[in-house]
Formats: sequence, C-alpha cells, structure tokens
Amino acid sequence: SAVEGKGFFIQDRVTFNNWTVMAGLRSDYSVVKDDLGAELWTWDWQEFISPRLSVLYDINGDEKHILKFSYGTFKDTATTRIAEFFLAQGGYSYRRYNWTGDTTHEATEAELHSPDNWEFASEQSPQSNPMHADPDIKPNSNERFLLEYAYRINPAHAFTVRYVNSTSKDML
Repeated sequence: SAVEGKGFFIQDRVTFNNWTVMAGLRSDYSVVKDDLGAELWTWDWQEFISPRLSVLYDINGDEKHILKFSYGTFKDTATTRIAEFFLAQGGYSYRRYNWTGDTTHEATEAELHSPDNWEFASEQSPQSNPMHADPDIKPNSNERFLLEYAYRINPAHAFTVRYVNSTSKDML
C-alpha cells in the first residue's frame, strides 16, 4: 500500500504594541493506494483546509502576564496502516477448522495430522471477504480552541492556566 500526497502552508505573525496575532492556513492532497497500486480513495485540497489563528495579549507590556487565545483545525493525512485492510494479495488471512475426530480420548499425533479429522469452518482472506473503501470517506479532523493565561515568574519558570476544547470527527 502507498500514500501519495502534497501539502502547503502559509503563516504570518504581526505584533502591534501589546498584541501579537499569528494566522496560518494549511492544506494537503492525498491519494491512498492498495498493494497493487489501485486507488482506494483520494482527498482533494478543499477536504484538508486547516486554518489556524492565535492571539496573544501582553497585559502589562512586560512579557510577564500573557493572555492567549488560539483556534486551529487539524486534519490527518492517511497512513498506510489503514490501507492494510484493503490488501489484495494477503494481509489478515486465515482458515478455521473444527475437530471432527474422536473426542473420547486424547488425540494421537497421527490423528491430529489426518485431514479426515478436520472440517473446514470459515476463511478470512482478501478473496473470500473483499473489503471495499467508502469513496466518500473523509480525513480525520480535529478542531481545537485554547484559552491560556501565563505568568512568567522568572526566565526559567512560569505559572500557566490553560483551557482546551477539542472536538474530533470523521475518525477512521
């Protein structure tokens, strides 16, 4: 399996008096393929649009009392891990058999190896249970809001209080 993709981001930071504003935008394009190179799904640039915004306010202008608000949308590109479930040439394959031999005594080595004592029950393989990817599947998405107050005690120590609200959707 393979994932092919491209990404870009743009970011800027502006400081004016006690205010600092950072804004950014990221997006990606991703194609997930199975082990034969067949396309499982594609995510276009608009499905990966991830804006970020952060506003810092230096309350006294002394870099000791900082109030921060930030917002961001984070999208995960696919890894090949999820594509393992769609392998055409292997993957998670097994067969299950049930014992039909004599159960009145402990089976001998010869009885265990005799196909006459086993009955096929089921098979799990790409051929017997093909998996099909939903073409409308969306990338993992996480939206986060952060509100923070930081007091810098000295250059090596700070006291911080932080609130984070995080919401995830479209999880694979």
